[in-house]
Amino acid sequence: MQKEELTPVEMSNNIEEKLIEEIIPLSKKKDNVELSIVSYLFKQLGINDDQLSEDRKELILRNFIHLICQVLDDMNTIEDRLAEYKAEYAMLEKVKTNEAEYRRRKLKYFVELNEKAQKDIITFFIDDIAEYLIEVDYDTLQREINSDGWGMMYINRRYLFAQVSEYYDVDFDYSTVVKISQLPNINWTDGPAIEKKYIEMRKNNKEQYFAEIKKLINQNNVLENMKRVIEVNYHLHMRCEIFTDLARLYEEKHYQSFVALGLLQLEGLFYDICSIRYEDKENSGSLVEKAEKALSGKNEISYMRYYPYFAFDVPIKRNEIAHTGLIKSQKLEQLANELLLDLNAVVNMASMESNGKFRVFIIINEALLKDDFSNAGEKNGTLVRELFANRIIAPDSFWDMLKSPKQFEDELEFYKRDDITEGYSDIPTIVRNISDMVYQLPFWHEMVNILKDKTRNDDMNKFLLKMAKNYVNVLDKDSKNMCIEILKALK
Repeated sequence: MQKEELTPVEMSNNIEEKLIEEIIPLSKKKDNVELSIVSYLFKQLGINDDQLSEDRKELILRNFIHLICQVLDDMNTIEDRLAEYKAEYAMLEKVKTNEAEYRRRKLKYFVELNEKAQKDIITFFIDDIAEYLIEVDYDTLQREINSDGWGMMYINRRYLFAQVSEYYDVDFDYSTVVKISQLPNINWTDGPAIEKKYIEMRKNNKEQYFAEIKKLINQNNVLENMKRVIEVNYHLHMRCEIFTDLARLYEEKHYQSFVALGLLQLEGLFYDICSIRYEDKENSGSLVEKAEKALSGKNEISYMRYYPYFAFDVPIKRNEIAHTGLIKSQKLEQLANELLLDLNAVVNMASMESNGKFRVFIIINEALLKDDFSNAGEKNGTLVRELFANRIIAPDSFWDMLKSPKQFEDELEFYKRDDITEGYSDIPTIVRNISDMVYQLPFWHEMVNILKDKTRNDDMNKFLLKMAKNYVNVLDKDSKNMCIEILKALK
């Protein structure tokens, strides 16, 4: 039988049908390839995708690709910095000047810091990448495009370098960070924008920068505020006479003398912070060692913001004064203004170190005054909850003073006030009242009530155990028995 010939139109339709028949399987194969890639990724990361929707899987895949690009960029940045810093160090290795010595120390610090960042990134990839991808429930690339500075801090929480890569840069303007950090009347939410403004100003227009910081000093009454902070602080008030002399030297424009005396006081303030924190239990050492010990008590980011300036820049001026008795700079007024802001920053750091324990007492006292309690149990229950809630921010000195106010008698007497408005209490009264409550039976009765609460979490268990261990040997019989009950239950 002769095969019937097809018309051109029929041939065209037939070809089209055949193409469709071929394309559909290819499309299915392509879909299968994509799905296998997703499955392979989840398997490698140890992510169980049984309960995940297709949209959620797609989001994780998108975020993984974005994350890889971010990590590659971070690693390249670190590699470039390490190469640059090591090359500069080699060039300065035989230079004998004071400036070269501190530049070498600075370069070494930042080489070690960036090498640690490399290890942190590798650790993140090995241990934490799956948890990160599961936790993030938004498109990270889109959020990066739309976010401000605070938003980026949250997005980049994968590891520390991503959050604050600028603090791994040897030439970042740490000096300006210090000077702007403790200015009065600045809302903390505005801090990053103001800091950025002055960093860019110093980089692009130094003349305007120095004019602006002089204006800041005058507008914010920095000199008077700093003197006032020192005058009313137990640990700093012995410096009142020196800072009165510093103020006079500055106001009379005796900048050479102001700088010489001010640099010594900068070191002295770091000594005060170390003394407050360590109670003279260890030798503070040089300016750099004092600064390291004083700043290391803060969080890691805070340390990275402040330490490089005080460890590698300030000592150059400090040594010049020590060896020659003079600063040779022709711009002494600018230097004096910068030093004044440095002093202001460290005075406020020292004041916060000194008063940190009292801030916690005041927070707790306000909570105890807020409600009209119907019985001692309610009031002591509030005290227990407040001690637990503030345990993270409370320094060791708070717990020491809570347990034994008599050991801080001189300090508490310094803050005693005879002109208290009715209904208010001075700091010594607040401290002693709260300390007395902790020694009384109703407090430990509430502690045991919390012990019996089956919904309590592990953090509360740790708190109960720590308090019981700390007080078991100093309580009266009934309270001590309750303390022992806690210890038996949680040991």
